[in-house]
Amino acid sequence: MKKNYIKYAVAFAVIAATLVYFIVSALSGEKIYYREVGELINNPLLAEKKGLRISGNVISDNFSVNKFEKYAVFEITDDTGAALPVVYNGTIPDAFEIGAAVLIEGSYSASENVFTAKKLLAKCPSKYEAEGEKHPDELPKK
Repeated sequence: MKKNYIKYAVAFAVIAATLVYFIVSALSGEKIYYREVGELINNPLLAEKKGLRISGNVISDNFSVNKFEKYAVFEITDDTGAALPVVYNGTIPDAFEIGAAVLIEGSYSASENVFTAKKLLAKCPSKYEAEGEKHPDELPKK
């Protein structure tokens, strides 16, 4: 009878240790810090954070996109007027264009003054906003 208790205790300990391991590893994963363009430019110490998320609007300076090769070089700005050069390799969203609001994730090199984006998300343009309180069936057909 005592052997059964030992088997159950060992099995319980293994399961508990596994659960603790998964919880700790999930909570200690790479953290992503949300910053504005001006905050990052004015405080280079923020660049030491491994994961950064920056939002801004794409400006026409240095705008170059090759959707076939999945490569983009562009700059984003925010309300402060600070501009951040960005390099991105990956799938280019359809809504990505000059003037588009974007959200980028990646890392910043203060010495090179370049943000290397791993993710690029373009926010939906305003043409998709609701026109009012009317039901879509009540709107005029275009």
